[in-house]
Formats: sequence, C-alpha cells, structure tokens
Amino acid sequence: DGRSEPGGDATVNERPKLFCKYRTWKAAVERDRKTGEYVERNRTKELLLKAEFFCQPPRFFDDPHDGLQGARPTGGPRDIDRFILNNLRGVPEIMRKHGLSSLTQLGSVKDAEDVPVLARLARKNSRRKTRVLSLSADHANELMWSFYADNHRGICLCFDSEHPFFANARSVDYVDDPTTIPVCKDGHLASD
Repeated sequence: DGRSEPGGDATVNERPKLFCKYRTWKAAVERDRKTGEYVERNRTKELLLKAEFFCQPPRFFDDPHDGLQGARPTGGPRDIDRFILNNLRGVPEIMRKHGLSSLTQLGSVKDAEDVPVLARLARKNSRRKTRVLSLSADHANELMWSFYADNHRGICLCFDSEHPFFANARSVDYVDDPTTIPVCKDGHLASD
C-alpha cells in the first residue's frame, strides 16, 4: 500500500536493506545462577563475543497486546482452575471417551472429531516454546535509541537483511484495532 514505517523510508511491503537491534552497553549487577554470587555482567558484550542473539518468548514482550497467550499464573489459589478452563478445554472429555489416564497418552488419539481440540492444545504449547528476535528497519529512530539503547548511550547493531539467516523474517503489521486479526493462510497472515 506504499505507507512508510514510522521513522523509516521503507514501505510496509518492501524488505528493508538493514535489520537493526538496539542494545544497552551498560553492565548490570545480577545474581549468578550457578554460584549465587552477585556479579557485574554486560549482556550485550557477552552476546557479541558468542555471536548469539537473545530471542525472548512472547510473554516477556513490552507491549501487553503482543504476546497474549491465555491464562497466566497470578499466585492466587484459583490459578490451576484458570489453567484447566483456559488451556485444557475439551481434553478431559477426550480422555474419558478414550479411557486415557494420563495427558501423555493424548498422542494416541486419532479420532477426527477430537483432532481440533488436540490441535488447539498443540498450538498453545507451540506458542509457549516460540522465541522472537525483534529487529527494526531504522537505525536512526530517536525513540528506539532512547528506550532500547539506554538513552543514546548504547549501540545499534545492523545486519544485512538479505543474509540467509533472515530468509524467514516477517514484518510486524501494526493495526489500529488490536481486536481485528487478519485471517491466517497456511500459518501466515493473509498479508504475507
């Protein structure tokens, strides 16, 4: 449609030349998982030295609309009820119908009538294992420098978007109404 992305000159349907990752360069004091000691660490430097990316699960996204996945633990006594009602809807009925005594036996169910319920459960499980690498098409966005790069004291790593590593990269489609979701085709949004 020819719209420009905020802060960039690439149109929505064009692939940008660069993918950019804003990071802080500041060291932070945190507890070491192995020793329990407090140590100073520069996570960005560690990732660069190991040539790694940090890909976070959707539940840790900044925007609350980005990673909604259903019931989440609150620490309250009703957590297990919410989990069962939200995530296992239809599963107890399938287990009774097939005489199953464990969730691990669900893989043996082949009844076409039960497949949609099990497919929904598999999708929810898959989303929990999903990790996302968020990148920008704009290396000069003031807001990104401020928020993700420690008020302009951090760094912006830029990568060639044509590199094979990024072959399956998808752009984010921002919508005015987050309750309107485009229809999916073969696992991709209809706009793909």
